[in-house]
Amino acid sequence: MLFRSAQEKYRNQSLLMNAQEFDKTVGFIGVIRNANAAGVTIYAVDAGGLSVDSSVSAENRAMGARLDTFAEQNNEQAMLTLMSEETGGVAILNKNDITPALKDLERDCTSYYSLGYRSLRSGADRPHKVDVKMKRKGLAARARRSYLEKSPETRITEATLSALVFPRDDNPLAVGLETGTPAPADRANFLVPIRIRVPYSRIMLLPDGPRLKGRLILYFVVLDSVGKQSDLAQQSIPIEVEAKLFEAVSKKDFIYDARLMMIPGGQRLSIAVRDDLTNAVSYIQKSIFVSVFSGEAGTSGPKP
Repeated sequence: MLFRSAQEKYRNQSLLMNAQEFDKTVGFIGVIRNANAAGVTIYAVDAGGLSVDSSVSAENRAMGARLDTFAEQNNEQAMLTLMSEETGGVAILNKNDITPALKDLERDCTSYYSLGYRSLRSGADRPHKVDVKMKRKGLAARARRSYLEKSPETRITEATLSALVFPRDDNPLAVGLETGTPAPADRANFLVPIRIRVPYSRIMLLPDGPRLKGRLILYFVVLDSVGKQSDLAQQSIPIEVEAKLFEAVSKKDFIYDARLMMIPGGQRLSIAVRDDLTNAVSYIQKSIFVSVFSGEAGTSGPKP
């Protein structure tokens, strides 16, 4: 709207063509989708409060000036309204005293309906519209207008990443994590040995001829001492056990060894271990300090 107003004022037909370069609508829609996916409701507040129309003066008697002021205000507040309404919240605009609005917010947080239903969709990480209607006349329902049905892969990925900052203590697979002595990889990096233990008794194994087979999916991410985060690495580990040996093996741990590249300093390691057959997931985090005086290359990893 600001670009349209500027085009009319300066008679420049190219301004509207340049508007998309500065259009942040897609970014705000991304915020809305992420908020709805995470169950977050946005109550946006315009901290500017109630403002005076600067165009109402002797110097600005023309209607064009009033339109410019309206367009500017609408440009600043439209996305606040959009984010609030789409997530089931309220935009608090043009108010110097927001106490009544905060009381309404308190009522929203203490008195509400939680509705649920079983979705028949595939969970393909796509947004879906939600429309809540009231049968009784005179009542209106305020609710989020869309939801994102996350796939199991997306949920695990997000949980592994968020555990770098907000630790998780979910460990149904009784996973153990050990770290060894870092070894120099090059002049700037070190390889840190890690060992993951999972009791065979917690892993789902299905018969396949004379053998029992299963699969674990491992997820790794590291946050280093300067705040840089590694890419999330994923490893699929097939597991096979002879059926006749399972009773003895079930009392032992499945062991997976790996080496992760890290720089010197404090590190935060977050891993997830998923049983591919049951979708049971364990989350483990560990703080690691890599010293610049760590041992030479070839240092042994964690001991069994």
